Amino acid sequence: MKPALNNGKCTLSDIAKLTGTVSLALSITACNVDESVKNHGKPKTIYASKLTGVWEQKGYGQIVDFNENTVSVYQYDRMNCFKLDEITLSQADDILGKVSLSGDKKSFRTIPQNIPSDIHPYIRIKLNKLPQRCEDDTPNPDTNYQANYEVFWHTFYDYYAFFDARGIDWTKTDARSREKLKDIDSSQALFSLFKEMLSPINDGHINLVNDDELFSPAKDPLWLQRLQTYFDDHHPKNTLQKEFEAQNKYQDFYTFYNARLNRFLKDLDRQNVDNLMTYLDDLNCLANDNICYGVLDQSRSTRKVGYLLVDDMAEYSANPDADYDANHQILKAAMDEAMGALYTTDALIIDVRRNQGGYDSNSLEIAGRFTQKGLHAFSKKARHRSGYTDTQHITLKPTGALHYSKPVYLLIGGSTYSGAETFSLTMRNLPQVTLIGESTGGILSDTLGFELPNGWDYSLSNEVYTSPKGENFESIGIPPAHKVVYMWPDDVNAGKDTGIEKALSLVK
Repeated sequence: MKPALNNGKCTLSDIAKLTGTVSLALSITACNVDESVKNHGKPKTIYASKLTGVWEQKGYGQIVDFNENTVSVYQYDRMNCFKLDEITLSQADDILGKVSLSGDKKSFRTIPQNIPSDIHPYIRIKLNKLPQRCEDDTPNPDTNYQANYEVFWHTFYDYYAFFDARGIDWTKTDARSREKLKDIDSSQALFSLFKEMLSPINDGHINLVNDDELFSPAKDPLWLQRLQTYFDDHHPKNTLQKEFEAQNKYQDFYTFYNARLNRFLKDLDRQNVDNLMTYLDDLNCLANDNICYGVLDQSRSTRKVGYLLVDDMAEYSANPDADYDANHQILKAAMDEAMGALYTTDALIIDVRRNQGGYDSNSLEIAGRFTQKGLHAFSKKARHRSGYTDTQHITLKPTGALHYSKPVYLLIGGSTYSGAETFSLTMRNLPQVTLIGESTGGILSDTLGFELPNGWDYSLSNEVYTSPKGENFESIGIPPAHKVVYMWPDDVNAGKDTGIEKALSLVK
């Protein structure tokens, strides 16, 4: 999966795959809606290759120019514009299929049925001509550090949606960084400067990639920070220092400390998994082990309680080269089997505590198994310079043959990210669903990818997701109805899964 094709979510590692050329799919299907642009007259459905002229997608920093034989893709902000890619008209048809052209021919919308990962249409507005700055080449992009800096800073300034929410003054960052830019004399020094600029922003959808390094400013989730504090409290530094001096495997204390900490975390995680299995009669795993289901041991509850682990919202095929549609079909088959096995239970526990995300369309596919009617799932809008695009309202529709209406307990936590948060945001609207655990990771926005003139890839969060009540959980996470601490060592060593224990207490 490439973020360029993702209108829902990306997992945290997906930006590392942004090493190829930028496709038309990025410029056309990256999320954007501007409802202020209305169709005048009857819209007409045509193949994308029949489009002519220059089209802008607000809030996503891209312009496409349909010429006689090719489509040129440009990345732009208020100060910069440069050509990213060029494809043939037939390739545009392969990506988009047919689109809906407005009656006045001033805008067109994509048709979701033609793009499997889409959950709603996306709009582009026609421009009179290509902006002049798009025709001016950036000189010496590999050594012109100033030019790369301008694109980097202005892209964030125009499209990043959460400076205020995360307490960042990007203008002050610019003032400090421009002084340092004067002394930059290498690509590595420029990369280090960009890392320094991004470091204060705790956002897992911000990534920066060069040929040798992937950087994200995201901090560890709170539960993992707690475990390091627990380790430090139970392993005083002077004791570790003596152990370090008594061994010869590690040459410095820092490496020794990290090895001991990682061993502690792995042992605890292994015990946590073993504990989970003691609650279940059996666990059946499908879809590349990302959809697992079972029934809790009858000794745990007088009622029949099911368990559904959803560990990913994207990768369901064992083939890493499988496309979106292949993965989605595997997901649907896995959910058919799981729901068939769990349908007769009295209550169901769904676990997304370690789900780092994927596609919104997959989130809605799973959530659709828990409703018999359409309902407002969430809303979204994109940052565009000093404002936003108009809000798009997303509807949850029933999916599959069986729709589970009995009590559902959704386990969430600090490592519930992105598409898994979209799933949680949707599920909390259902009357039979109760959220248990800790607040989610707080990175609901889509990942929007860009490229610097020198070829480095980077991404940012440009979309604001809100609940049907207008709540915005970016940076703070979706809260549970019942809070329980995840994977505390004393609980794990006692054989307990606090989330499951809380769900069972509510079932009783």
